[in-house]
Amino acid sequence: MYKDVQLKSFQYTFNLFGEKYWNIGKQLVLMNRFQGGQIVNDQLFKNDAYRLGGFNSIRGFNENEFYATTYSFLTTEARLFLDEFSYLSLFGDVAWLKSNYEGVDDSRTPFGIGAGISFSTDAGIFNFVYALGSAQDQKGLNFGQSKIHFGYISRF
Repeated sequence: MYKDVQLKSFQYTFNLFGEKYWNIGKQLVLMNRFQGGQIVNDQLFKNDAYRLGGFNSIRGFNENEFYATTYSFLTTEARLFLDEFSYLSLFGDVAWLKSNYEGVDDSRTPFGIGAGISFSTDAGIFNFVYALGSAQDQKGLNFGQSKIHFGYISRF
């Protein structure tokens, strides 16, 4: 596998992240997030690629389901706050992914939609999300492939 690989080469990584929150009324907030990145090298392998999908990126898919050397995704989320840290949410994630490594040259545009709840306790903040995802290899949203994501943020 490594027979013709140059042992020394430059690899460039570019990342971009932005987030904007808009207050719409006393308890309702609209959040938009953009994130993108690119890895540049003539001899990339699958393990060099970004791993995307799951709770922190494209919800509605397994964690790290997608491998991409170039990606961008946009999240739009409406949050109805119940207190300072607790809220209900509705969201949509859409992504453009390009994979170019080890002879693979593929692009896809997966998207996910769903709803969630984030609630605060003395131990921290718990997040539960129900999401549906769809990509080119699926026909529409499949409730049989829906995902439940959960996360925890510790506060101290």
